[in-house]
Amino acid sequence: MKGSEARENASRRIRKKLLSRQNHQTGALYGKLTINIYLRIFSLVGTVDLCNCHLVCKKFYELCRSNTIYIKKLLLMGAWDTALSKSLYLESRSEAISSEGASSNREKTKSSQSETISSYGATERSIGTLPHSLLGTLPENETALPSAVQYYTRQGREDVIHVFDKVSHRIELARIDYIRVWRTLAPMYRNLAYASNTLDPIAFSSFETPEEQAVVLKLLLRFGNSKPYGWFDSSMQNAILDMAVLFEQACLDELALGIDSRNLELVSQFSHVLHDFSDPNVYVQLYISKHRDYLQSYFQFDPYSLFTVNADNERSQIQWGILENVINDTIRLLTSEYAFTSASFPVPELVEIPYAREIVGNSFKNYVTSIVEHIGDEEVDLYLIFISGLYRLSKRLFDIPNGFLIVDTIFQSQIDIYISQELHNFKIVAQSVVDQWDLSIREKEGATESFFFRNVGQNTAKNNFLETFKNVMLLPVSLFSFPSENNEQANIQRAVQISNEPDAYDGLDNLDPSRFVPSNVYVSQDQLSQLPTTELAAQAAVLDSKLEGISNMFSLELALKIVHLCKISLARSKIFLGISSSQDEDIQALQKDLFVQLLRQLGQGHLRHGFDRAIEHLSLLDPKKDFTNNTAEPIVKFLELINVGDMIQQMMDTFYNEEMSSICVRDDMFDPAIAEKKKFEQLLDERAALGLHKGIDVIIEHVDFLLESKTPINYFSPQSIGLTNTMVEPSAAAKSITQFLRTHMKLLVGSTDHEILDLFYKEIGMRLFNSLTRYIKQRKFTVEGGLMLLSDLNLYNEFVVSLKQRALLPYFKALKEIAHLFIIDGKNAEEIGKLATDNSRFSTAFHTEEVYEFIHCRIDWLSIKYQVDKVIHGLACCIM
Repeated sequence: MKGSEARENASRRIRKKLLSRQNHQTGALYGKLTINIYLRIFSLVGTVDLCNCHLVCKKFYELCRSNTIYIKKLLLMGAWDTALSKSLYLESRSEAISSEGASSNREKTKSSQSETISSYGATERSIGTLPHSLLGTLPENETALPSAVQYYTRQGREDVIHVFDKVSHRIELARIDYIRVWRTLAPMYRNLAYASNTLDPIAFSSFETPEEQAVVLKLLLRFGNSKPYGWFDSSMQNAILDMAVLFEQACLDELALGIDSRNLELVSQFSHVLHDFSDPNVYVQLYISKHRDYLQSYFQFDPYSLFTVNADNERSQIQWGILENVINDTIRLLTSEYAFTSASFPVPELVEIPYAREIVGNSFKNYVTSIVEHIGDEEVDLYLIFISGLYRLSKRLFDIPNGFLIVDTIFQSQIDIYISQELHNFKIVAQSVVDQWDLSIREKEGATESFFFRNVGQNTAKNNFLETFKNVMLLPVSLFSFPSENNEQANIQRAVQISNEPDAYDGLDNLDPSRFVPSNVYVSQDQLSQLPTTELAAQAAVLDSKLEGISNMFSLELALKIVHLCKISLARSKIFLGISSSQDEDIQALQKDLFVQLLRQLGQGHLRHGFDRAIEHLSLLDPKKDFTNNTAEPIVKFLELINVGDMIQQMMDTFYNEEMSSICVRDDMFDPAIAEKKKFEQLLDERAALGLHKGIDVIIEHVDFLLESKTPINYFSPQSIGLTNTMVEPSAAAKSITQFLRTHMKLLVGSTDHEILDLFYKEIGMRLFNSLTRYIKQRKFTVEGGLMLLSDLNLYNEFVVSLKQRALLPYFKALKEIAHLFIIDGKNAEEIGKLATDNSRFSTAFHTEEVYEFIHCRIDWLSIKYQVDKVIHGLACCIM
C-alpha cells in the first residue's frame, strides 16, 4: 500500500515539473508528448526503485529537450510517427529494466547507495548517445553542409523519393533524421523556389517522368510545411505552390487530350498522376464535363415523337419501341464507357458513379420531365401508364454497374408524384363508376314514375277537354241564331251517321305498346297491358316497379369493374417493388391505400346506398295487401340482394388472399387495410340484418293482418251449443297464414346461404309465436272455441316442424298446452288450476303468471275464478 502511494506521489511530482518547464524549455507542440512518454515510462519501471525511475526520467527529459525542435519539424512535414516513437523507446527501456533486474538479483548483498549508482549507470547506458563516428561527420551548422546527393544519378533519385522512408522515428536520432531530410531536399527546394522556368529546376530536369515529378513536388511541399527558412519567409513556399498548380494544369491538359482522343495509355498515365498528386475530384470533374455535351448529342430526345393518336378514340398511345431502343443504346454506351474507365483510371468507381448519376441520370431525368410536361395534368391515366412502363424498361439497367443510381436519378422526383396520382386516379375513377350507377338507378326510377304519371296526365287532360267541349256544346244556340227545324233535323242525322261510321284509327290499338316505352323504365308486360289512368293507380304501379327493382340495387358487374381497376393499379405499383427498402415501404403503403379505397367505394359508396334504397323500398310494401294470388316477392328479391352482397364479400376475400396477404398481417388491427376490411364486413352484416328485419316485419304484419281479417271477433266463442262432437278443422286464417309462410320459405331456399336461412327461419318462428300469443290474449274462448284453437295451433306446429329448427319446438308445444286450458269444462275448474301450475307442460315459454293471464280469456272466467285461484294461490287453506 505504501509503495503504491509513493509511486503516485512521484508521478504527481514528475507531472508538476514537466508542466513548469514545458513553456520555456520544450516546444509547445511536443510538450504533451513528453509528459505522456514520462508517465508511460513510470508505469513500466514502477517495480524499480523510485530513485532509479526519477533518474531515468530526468535523463530522458534532457535527451528530448535537445531533440524537440527536430521532432517538431519532422511532425510538420508529416514524417514523424509519434506512436511509433513511443513504442520504440519503451521497447528499449523494457530491455534495459529486465537486464537491470537480473544484475540486481546477483548483487543483493551490496548497499542501497551502490544499487542506486549502478542503476543510474544502467539507465544512462540504456538511453545511449549518438555514435561518435556519426557525430563527428555532422558539423554544428547544418545549413552549411554541402549537397551530397547526386540528383542526376539513379541512386540520387532513389534517395530523394524515399527520403521520408528512412526516418528512424527514434527520439535520440531525431536530429540525425532531420539533417538527412534537409540535406536531401533543401537544395532542390531552394532551386525550385528561385527558378525562372520549369526546365532548369532539378525537380523537372533530373526527374523526367510525370510520376516521379509528382512525387518530388509532393515531397518538396511537405518539406516546405516545416518552414525550413523561418516562419516569416513564405515566398518560397508560395513559389513551390505555383509550380505545383502549373504541374497539375499541365497534367489536366494531357488528360483532356487523352479523353478527347480516347487514348487509353495517356488517360491512364495522367489519371494516376493526378490521383496521387492532388484531389481525385479534379480529374473526375474534367471527365464529367467532357462527356456532358457528348451524351446530349448521342441521344436525340424528342418527346413529341413518342406519342401517336389513335384514330378510333382519339387517345394518345405510347410508342414503347422508341423507349426500348433508348434503353438498349444506354446499356451499350455504359458498357463501352465502363470498359474504358476500368482500364484507364486508378479507381474506376470515382468516375463511373458521377458519370452514371450526373451525365446519364440527369439526361434521362430531363427527358422524362419533358415527356411528363407534354402529357399534362388532364391525361392522368396516360401519365401512370408511361411512368410504370418506363420504370419496367429501366429495370434492365440494374444488370450493369451503377444502374441503380441511374434509375434513382431518373425517378427520384417522379415516385412521390406517381404514388399520389395513382391513388387519386383510382379513387376518382371508381367513384365516378359508382356515381354513374347511382345516377342510372335514379334516372330509371324517375323515368318510370314520369312514364306512369304521364299516362295519367294525358287522360286527365283529355277528359278535361271533352268536359269543356261538352259544356260548350250545351250552350243555348238561340242566343245567336234561329235555325230552322229542317236544319236541326239534318244535323241530328249527320251526327248519327258519323257515330255509325267505323273508326279510321282502330289500327293504332293493334300496335305493341312496349315500342313506346323508354329503355330505362321499369315496366313489366302486365303493367303495359293495362296502364294506370288514375293517380292512385299510377302510384301503385310506381311502387310495384320499385319493389321489382330491389334485386338490382347493386351489381356484380360494377363490383368486378372496380376490382379490375384496382388490380390494374396494383399491377402498376408492383413494378416499383424490389428496389430499396424505403421505396418498398412507400409502394406497399400505396397498395394498402388502394385496397382501402376499393373497399370504401364498394362498401360505403355502392353496397350501402343499394341496401338503403332497397330497405326504403321494402318499407313502402303494404303488409295489408292481399297475397293470395302472388307472394311478397320484394322480400325474396331482398334476399337475392343479400346473396349478391355475400358474393361481393367473397370476391373481396379472394382479392385479399391473392393481392394483399403478402403485405398485411390478418390479425393486425392497426393495419388500415385490415381495419377497413372489418368495417366492410360489418357494413354488409348490419345492412343485411336491417333488411331482413324489415322483410320479417312485412311478413309478420301480413300474418297479423290475416289473423285480424279472416277471423271474426267471436270466432272462438260461438253461441251455438253441441259442437263438441263435430269434426273441427283449422280456421281460414290459419290455413292462409301457413300457406303464405310455406310459400315464402320455399322461395327463400336457394336465394341465400344456409346460415342466413336458419337465422331467417328462427326469427320468423319467434315472431309468429309472439303474434299468436298476442292474438290469443285478445280473444274469448268457449270449450268449442278451445278445440278450434287447438286445431289451428296443431297446423302452426306442423309448419314450425317443417322448418327444422329445434329451438322453436318448445314454444309451439307450450302454445298447444295453452289450448288445453280452454277445452276443459268449467265444472272441472280445479283441473284448470292444476294444469296452469304444471311447469313441465309449458317449459320455459310461459311462467305461471302468464298462464294465469291466458285463463282470463275463458268466457266463463268469472264463474271459475274462485276455484282456479284456490288451486294456484293456495286459497283452500283457511285460518281457524
